[in-house]
Amino acid sequence: GGTACLSVDCSLLKYSCTDCSLLKYGCTDCSLLKYGCTDCSLMKYGCTDCSLLKYGCTDCSLLKYGCTDCSLLKYVCTDCSLLKYGCTDCSLLKYVCTDCSLLKYGCTDCSLLKYGCTDCSLLKYGCTDCSLLKYACIDCLHTQNFF
Repeated sequence: GGTACLSVDCSLLKYSCTDCSLLKYGCTDCSLLKYGCTDCSLMKYGCTDCSLLKYGCTDCSLLKYGCTDCSLLKYVCTDCSLLKYGCTDCSLLKYVCTDCSLLKYGCTDCSLLKYGCTDCSLLKYGCTDCSLLKYACIDCLHTQNFF
């Protein structure tokens, strides 16, 4: 009695399948199905377990980029390794930063780059915002003295 395994050897039922038709999903054994996969072919994406796929990854290989979860990839990052540069989230990259490594130049956040800086290293010249650099200053402290 019970569910027939079609042409598959019923010794496969030693795995945790409800029925052996689940084996068609590419599992080595059906115990992998406990990981929330729709089908076990998702395991080819490098997940430790397929529950990670709920995080909006195209495939879980994206998790190698240092995301806690792949929902972070909805930001403008090419890869989440950019989060190590002190961005709260990579949506800051919509500013003129090539990458958030520019935050090492003393910006609170890369939104300061909207002020016409080529890069935030210019902020070391004492500008409140880099729009002052449109004046031919050697450094912005001199410009501010004119006001």
